[in-house]
Amino acid sequence: MLVNLLIKILSIPLYLGMAKKYIIIFVFVTSLFTFEIACNKREKSEDAEKIESDESEWRVLGKDEPVPRGSHVQLDLTTGEHRIKVVDSEKITKKDKTSVIPLKSDEEANEKTIEDELRFRLHRVTGDDPVESDQTKDKVKNKFKTYEELKKDFEDLHMAVKTDIEIMNGLLESYKELIDEKVPVTEELQQQQITMLTDLEYLLHQIDNANEFVKNGGLTNIVLPSLNSTSSGVRSGSARLLGSAAQSNVGVQIAALESGAIGMLLRILVLDKTPPVRSSALYALSCLVRRFPIAQKKFVDEGGLTVLNKLFSTEASDKLKIKVKVLTFIHDLIVEKQEAEKTFTLSKETNSNVTFVGIREAKERLRQYNLIGLETKLQEQRWCEQLANFLIEHVSLHLNVILEEINVEVNSLNAGSSVEHDVIEKIILAMTSSSNLCLSDYEDNHKLKELVRFLYVWYKKLAKVDKDDDSNYYVYLTEVVERLSWKYKFSLQESIKDEL
Repeated sequence: MLVNLLIKILSIPLYLGMAKKYIIIFVFVTSLFTFEIACNKREKSEDAEKIESDESEWRVLGKDEPVPRGSHVQLDLTTGEHRIKVVDSEKITKKDKTSVIPLKSDEEANEKTIEDELRFRLHRVTGDDPVESDQTKDKVKNKFKTYEELKKDFEDLHMAVKTDIEIMNGLLESYKELIDEKVPVTEELQQQQITMLTDLEYLLHQIDNANEFVKNGGLTNIVLPSLNSTSSGVRSGSARLLGSAAQSNVGVQIAALESGAIGMLLRILVLDKTPPVRSSALYALSCLVRRFPIAQKKFVDEGGLTVLNKLFSTEASDKLKIKVKVLTFIHDLIVEKQEAEKTFTLSKETNSNVTFVGIREAKERLRQYNLIGLETKLQEQRWCEQLANFLIEHVSLHLNVILEEINVEVNSLNAGSSVEHDVIEKIILAMTSSSNLCLSDYEDNHKLKELVRFLYVWYKKLAKVDKDDDSNYYVYLTEVVERLSWKYKFSLQESIKDEL
């Protein structure tokens, strides 16, 4: 239609003139472009209305179709088609005006929420040390009394408030005055000394108090002079005091070593026949040398193992107690050296976390233990033979009871009530730790082998009675005997003879 109209315009008579003819063509062309623009706008409006009607649904994106701002586009990998979901422009926030919108995962959102919550709570936390006003401080001071005020109040009530150090120093002064007085030693005076030594022993279990005691001359002015007292109670009390102060306290151990306390204690063990004094001296001696290889070497060099061997052969009334203390003492010394060897071996392993300094310390500690020569000295004192005889003698004392319990039914067992199982346990543990020394000595000791099998059968049967007990003591003793048998390669499968 537009073409026909253009032909008619061109066929206008020439008499109208060329100028008018061009004017008419210009007006026509302008009108034509205006009409096309209007048509395009109408088509776009119709497309927009179509898109808005499907904005809540996914649809196929047409070829060369413009993508509205904020729309979601996805690619269908099976068909190769592009799909679009249009979002209303009014629902688009300021953050959505970019062409790419980052979406946070659930974990990031949760982390952000937790972080905001922590920040909020931390802002609400008040300071740990709030600044108190002078008025508050004065109020607290007026409400409570100071230490000096309390002390004065108790003095008015004839009651003294003192710290441990003050009490200890007071006891030191009082004790020193007692032993410095040139008066005859009476029973009352000795009892005062024993009471003071007992009080000091209680205080010196604290490491700081023990160090202060040595610093104030308690070792040289109180302990050592009292070890030479004519009263057995004072000698026993001073020895126990020394042991309590030196127990797990390197400073006191060094001071006691330098003061010659080891020699004095060994002299008491040799010359003093009073059971409480010997028991206290053994306690003090073990506390002095425990975990202290230099003191152990001093003990061995001064004949300490010879003294212990004589105590082991004693026929005194307290011989069982003394024997158990002696074998426990030696057992601990052997185990200490074995632990030092194990520590050094572990420190040299490639996967060990021990530093070079730690390796040097372990090596030096083992060197100090090797200088003692404990194994050689024990072999000279026939330690292995002493252990085997002690076990056989002690078990033989209860042989009738043991045989009776082995032969009765399990329900009728009394679980060895009259037998001192703790003594048997300590002997077996000492023999187990001495296996490197005693292996060759026990190879031909058939009586000992038979006895070990005998104990195994007995404890295994007692363990059945002990199964309801939470401690499982007899089960433990059965395992101890098994470990001893494994160390010395004793057989537990042979039949048990009734006679030893």
